[in-house]
Amino acid sequence: MPQRILAGGTPLALREWGPGGGPPVLFWHALGPVTTGEYAALLAPALPGVRLIAPDGPGHGESPPLPRERYAIRPTVELAVALLDALGLEQVAFIGHSWGAMIGAHLAAAAPERVSALVLLDAGYGDPAEQPGAQPLTYEERLAQARSAQQAWRWPDWDALDADAEGLAVARAGAREEDGAVVARVSPEARAAIQDALYASSISATWPALRELPVLLLVATEPPELEAYRHEAVARFAAAVPSARVEHVADAGHDLIADAGPRVGALIAAWL
Repeated sequence: MPQRILAGGTPLALREWGPGGGPPVLFWHALGPVTTGEYAALLAPALPGVRLIAPDGPGHGESPPLPRERYAIRPTVELAVALLDALGLEQVAFIGHSWGAMIGAHLAAAAPERVSALVLLDAGYGDPAEQPGAQPLTYEERLAQARSAQQAWRWPDWDALDADAEGLAVARAGAREEDGAVVARVSPEARAAIQDALYASSISATWPALRELPVLLLVATEPPELEAYRHEAVARFAAAVPSARVEHVADAGHDLIADAGPRVGALIAAWL
């Protein structure tokens, strides 16, 4: 069960693995129907010597949602700093997946003294608005999409969720029971607000600040039809952040942790 913590007055659910005195590593999960800090459990076995800390992002898992304006990049980065302060941590290595990678990059740019190393899991190498299939939607349109999707994130029981998640046990932390069914915990309002903030932001604007920081970028290789975009975007990132190490994770899609958690954990451990 996660612990509870107040980060600058904002309540968050927090999960931890490893020795309390180990080097601190903060993991921030992706935006997804059942993603939470519990996803870090798939990385933890490869990182036995570190203190792995993973919040449930606001509106996910057991962290309550925030007002729409609090999901903008700057307030979210401020929340991450407040979390470090609440934990008494001056500096951490930061692992971010998708949404989490965007937060990590902006945190490293805004408060470089708080980040000792940055791991980007299939994000951070291209601005969201430039990705294939990106749509210039309003917040209201994104909210309507999120509410529609929420209807599909409903299962008759826990076994059905397990089957849909292909046995991924960590998915259970992102769901709850409601009216005799199992539903995703993430609120449509939180999902739409996060998407709106990401599409309005520029990750490439953080690249100059990452040049002096140890950075590991792990890139998905599936589906193959995105390979042309990935190749070009990663090349731009590598040119802007030449000190970064880039690794491609074979046979894994954007959900790198679900698809290849042990391999991803081993790559991170070896690099750290």
